Amino acid sequence: RGITHVSNALSPSLWRRLSTLTAEMGHLEGYEGHPSPLAPYAGKPEPPETISAHLEHWKALVHLLLKKDNEFRAPKGINKKTIEFQILKHHSQELVEIIDSIRDDSTAAILAGLALLLERKSGLTQPVPARPGPAQATLRRVWMPLYLAGVLTAAAALGLFFLVATRPSPRPAVPVPNLFAVLPAKAAGWHVETSADLYQFSDTLQTDHLAQRTYSRMTALGPELVTLYLAYWRPGQASVSLVAAHTPDACWPGAGWEPLAVTTPRVQLRLDDRVLAEGEYRAFKSSLLPQNVWFWHIYDGHVISHQNPNSPAELLRLALRYGFRRAGDQLFVRISSNRSWENIRHEPFIESFFAHLQPLGL
Repeated sequence: RGITHVSNALSPSLWRRLSTLTAEMGHLEGYEGHPSPLAPYAGKPEPPETISAHLEHWKALVHLLLKKDNEFRAPKGINKKTIEFQILKHHSQELVEIIDSIRDDSTAAILAGLALLLERKSGLTQPVPARPGPAQATLRRVWMPLYLAGVLTAAAALGLFFLVATRPSPRPAVPVPNLFAVLPAKAAGWHVETSADLYQFSDTLQTDHLAQRTYSRMTALGPELVTLYLAYWRPGQASVSLVAAHTPDACWPGAGWEPLAVTTPRVQLRLDDRVLAEGEYRAFKSSLLPQNVWFWHIYDGHVISHQNPNSPAELLRLALRYGFRRAGDQLFVRISSNRSWENIRHEPFIESFFAHLQPLGL
């Protein structure tokens, strides 16, 4: 019943799509001569039933989505060595799409609970001695009802939690800020370009409130580029974990950007007149093009921090703290450049940008 409760909380279409993909990939050869973990499910596109006999099938599906440390598989981490079979390119691409769809929903947190539940149930299915002694038999009779009662109680508590945590926001009518008024339309000495194609990300991000401008100029040291980006969600429009799942950590590698090691992933940037709230710093490169990225996630007027968008456990932590649908609005702020912060922070358009953000929580 615990598996039934959790599986029903996930999208049936997700399990069916993943099961169909598993049925196709089950015919592929295993890695380095070992049998493929999906071989038993080749040609079986129907999702497993919520019964103990289908436990291994459930575990195989979760194995496709999560690494051994229960973090989501990253696009570059889906290969024949990690998946343990000769996965084809188009299968890999579809698996990435499925994982991204999980990031877009509170099911990411539920998936972490599902993985834990499957492991615990797996432990219960281990063979037991054929002839247990009297003490063992007595202990089992006492322990098993208590364990089952605990599972059912936890399932009921989980259901109550999601009922409360996913309630619609009680105040959805907060005015939406004019994002383009925050982004300077002109900058002396810079060419300014406004992105007109952000609408293509609206479904994924679950918001139409997106704005981005890029500022470019040529200098003696070569081209200088600065991009300012904003995304906004009304109260109750999206969960905190959904927004956290679409930070540069999660999205940029899938777009071809290679993450670089940084010594200080959390920084407090300084302007001429003030110090900004602590934000995130990342560095990437694509071909020979470097990119420094600073970003902030603002919830209900306050900057919040989060660590790993590939971790269901981290998304669950955010959901437990902020709820899946809560009253606070959200703003995501990102600035990226091929120059360092010290090279760009004195620019008037940078100062204007952050001056307009101050009433919004940054």
